[in-house]
Amino acid sequence: MYGFISPFRRGRRIGAVPSLVASLAASLVSCGEATSPEPDIEATERNLNVVLIVVDTLRADHLSIYGYGRRTSPHIDALAEDAILYERAISQAPWTTPSVGSLLTSLYPSTLGIRGIQSVLRDEHILLSEVLREKGYATGAVISHSFCSSRWNFDQGFDEFDESNVKGHLAVTSGDITERALRFIAEHENEPFFLWLHYFDPHVAFIDHPESSFGGAAEDTGRIESGQDHRTLRSMEADLSEVELTELRRLYDSEIAFTDQAIGAVLRNLRDRGLYDDTIVIFTADHGEEFLDHGRLGHAKTVYQELIHVPLIIRLPGVAPQRVEAPVALLDVYPSLLEYLGIPIPEGVEGSSLLPADLADLDEHRPVFSETMRAPDGSRQTVILGGEKLVVNRSADREEFYHLPSDPDEMEDRSELDVPRVRRLRAILDAWAQRNTGDAGSAPEIEISTEERRRLQALGYGE
Repeated sequence: MYGFISPFRRGRRIGAVPSLVASLAASLVSCGEATSPEPDIEATERNLNVVLIVVDTLRADHLSIYGYGRRTSPHIDALAEDAILYERAISQAPWTTPSVGSLLTSLYPSTLGIRGIQSVLRDEHILLSEVLREKGYATGAVISHSFCSSRWNFDQGFDEFDESNVKGHLAVTSGDITERALRFIAEHENEPFFLWLHYFDPHVAFIDHPESSFGGAAEDTGRIESGQDHRTLRSMEADLSEVELTELRRLYDSEIAFTDQAIGAVLRNLRDRGLYDDTIVIFTADHGEEFLDHGRLGHAKTVYQELIHVPLIIRLPGVAPQRVEAPVALLDVYPSLLEYLGIPIPEGVEGSSLLPADLADLDEHRPVFSETMRAPDGSRQTVILGGEKLVVNRSADREEFYHLPSDPDEMEDRSELDVPRVRRLRAILDAWAQRNTGDAGSAPEIEISTEERRRLQALGYGE
């Protein structure tokens, strides 16, 4: 049935489930008077299904629901119209393993100890899948990237873990991801289930899809062609023309729109089976992609917004659709979901709930962090506080400061102009870094074969 069935992880008891109604009521009272309707209690008393959709390498600013000019995402847009859309969601890392690791554990990459491409999740970290399986959920995953596969220890807590679509840079996998998702839903529609879907197609190589080509290639596309791997594109990086960049972005948008169609089929199937009203749907991405925004192609090396600003859409039965402007972190999804379901949150999680009664009251001045240890000239960490952002190169002890409302593309480094603000953010960032790296250590590492490294280099890794 599935490519890989993970062994059960036994022996962990997360705790008894309190009254869901009481939990919701307490959270609503503690956050003040609500301006949006309370969740429908009858709906939330049921055992709700959970579908988590993660699209690899998806910039928020290339989705039409986030203001992009092309209509790349009609099905995702439709989901957002029936959900909470977070305008400023931040991934905790600009590449897959630490980002998805943070999403599924509610721990920062430095706490996880993930430093490079050979780092894997530790056994002792409690994944969201483990918590939900302990509470009686059937748990399944359909993934398409080695960096969140069983070799990297992401199968923990999953009854069914399908990694048959881990096929490399030239594979087109969205259709098969959806087909296997529909099979899982059909097999488990009479019990509560947690299904994690990981779509990979927007990752390089960018492949043109005739059904979503946005008019097709221009007469002149320079050196850019459909299906070029990362090494080929990087060889052009120093002298890409505007024509070539335009074509590269069109191919990327074609991949997004193609993936959107596959996601739409999952959402339609939930409706057709009468499951949609009893299903929490969470849509997000692990990171974005650079198109020379700051001089590079690819991802993983920097923490600028093109890489860490990701979409986040959460559809909760009984909660009114709305848009939230406050910065939030992807690791907030884990505690938010458990709070909504009335399940105790494991000790030690680093995220915060995104579900106060009035979502407009989410704290604009709560710091949000992101980091990468794969920068070529030293690890980078960033803190966003309201509209201000500090980036620190730890090895060079170099700082960059941006005012995002007036400079969303981070073109004007104001670190020498706003010294008091830089000092304030640096103190916050340093305190956070000390707290998260003090006892973390490094994650376990696996050996990567020559052939595996070659395949990863085609995707932009292993440099």
